[in-house]
Amino acid sequence: CREGGPDGAFDAPVRRQLSVQMQEGEPVHGRPQCRREALDVGSRVDRPHGLGEQILQLAGGEHPLVGQVVVVGEQKPYVSALVTLDREMLPKWLANNGLDENMSIEEAMANERIIEELKSAVRRGNQAVSRAESVRRFVILPDVFTEATGHLTPKMSIKRANIVADFAEQIDAMYDKENPSGISMG
Repeated sequence: CREGGPDGAFDAPVRRQLSVQMQEGEPVHGRPQCRREALDVGSRVDRPHGLGEQILQLAGGEHPLVGQVVVVGEQKPYVSALVTLDREMLPKWLANNGLDENMSIEEAMANERIIEELKSAVRRGNQAVSRAESVRRFVILPDVFTEATGHLTPKMSIKRANIVADFAEQIDAMYDKENPSGISMG
């Protein structure tokens, strides 16, 4: 990672935030990465980083529709993800793409064009990781992870156990053998 920049920011290595033991026994780890943070002591990163965002970042940068990503798959046959939409960027993206910028989150979650855009972002990200690390299915959540909901720490790190517990129904549904829910990457 390089240090210092003309904008007063520096690149800091981000520690692995994810280590998932797959059902077959193979561990999946987030790879070290760099991210830009302002030197200002009061600044806080507005999103959690980990393998989920790494998958979306490695193939050309963050996608404007993606707010947050949490990868799940502990003791499961494949990796899946919980995705939230970026509420600030959504209206801008909708307007730039000829859609109603006043579309609700619920309408956006079901919009085929948005779903295809997210699938494309995940596909690009999956190209940069091994098959074991690739996201095979994801679900778009109507809520965002915040400190107030108990999903983020004051430093904006994800509280994985809380997220997995609070969204257990959605996670389990993605792994239902007869009728899996969520958006398939297959």
